[in-house]
Amino acid sequence: MIQGEYGFNNDILINCMVSNEEKHSVIQHEDTHKRTITGSTLGDLIMMLEKSNVVDNSKNWLLVYFVKSIKKMQEQMATYVEMLTILDFQGKDAYIAAVNNLRSNNRLYYKYYYSMYSKVGDQYIFELKKEGKIKKLIELITQIGILSLNIDVTKIPLWEQITEQNINKLFSDEEKRFNFNPNARFSKLTENIFLKKDEEDLDSEIILSIINSSAKSRSLDDTRSIILKIYQDSLVLDRIIKRVEGIELKVYTDIIYNNLDVLSAYPMLEKNSKDNKTTPELESIKELKNKINQNPQKNFLMFYHLLGGFEEFMFCSNMSIQLNQGYLLSRYSDLEEGKDLIAQTSLPIVFCQTKLIKMLYNQ
Repeated sequence: MIQGEYGFNNDILINCMVSNEEKHSVIQHEDTHKRTITGSTLGDLIMMLEKSNVVDNSKNWLLVYFVKSIKKMQEQMATYVEMLTILDFQGKDAYIAAVNNLRSNNRLYYKYYYSMYSKVGDQYIFELKKEGKIKKLIELITQIGILSLNIDVTKIPLWEQITEQNINKLFSDEEKRFNFNPNARFSKLTENIFLKKDEEDLDSEIILSIINSSAKSRSLDDTRSIILKIYQDSLVLDRIIKRVEGIELKVYTDIIYNNLDVLSAYPMLEKNSKDNKTTPELESIKELKNKINQNPQKNFLMFYHLLGGFEEFMFCSNMSIQLNQGYLLSRYSDLEEGKDLIAQTSLPIVFCQTKLIKMLYNQ
């Protein structure tokens, strides 16, 4: 079962079927993705590519390449943070059980976990648990992740003539990979911080190279300029400009589980799961109303975020959890239909972005 998902549109989605005991650590896993992506230069570029890809998918290969280029370090970091969160909130026995479950049922993610465990070790984290300092370790790992992603994107050559071949050559180049490759940077930083105890064993030159090659500041204007070079021949360049101009620098402070990070996590149902059922798109809002009124006890209504440039449409879903199954009833609707549905329902409502709320209040 897919427990959660982070989308580069900045949404954290948590599977409705995840148990209450698991939700905390799953949210922390996805929030680790969010904090490191929204706090770094390469993350800024990926988010702008994702937004541009909605209206012009000619550079989808580049978005896919960058997402793949960070996946290893992202999952190593987030999976380990997830296990640390279980240790912090549920204790040593729950942590050991979660690791054993991962080893038995998800070998790929166990490998992600093990890559960090092999450097940090259990003795150290158990001591931190006794001292109440697990959150400090999580914050350190998160900051290492941000530094690994904080490459100087303006130094990547050939934006106007970028190809998969030349970007792959740059990321794998033996001399330049610590300047640009997030996986190589994260691996070398964590190895030196957690594994090497003696100063003479440190890879000092490489660490200095990583630090010196990192972006000295984050400029969204620089990243937007890169997007304009990438899409210079696009027929919808004006729409792309509009979409990337809406991205702002994000600054995260300490997150309290029962407050901000929960409020930023939206419910989802896993696609193609035998435990979930979805209907074809419903024909009318009236049909959706009739369906949700049949079983209102465990239902909630969800309005998906609106795409920049397409504000007149929204995606409205009713989600329901009954007898260990999730049901999803959906249809597209316009603003007037959405307002009418909101006025007539007593169900809890989830808004995945605030644009709809703003539009409703402004009328």
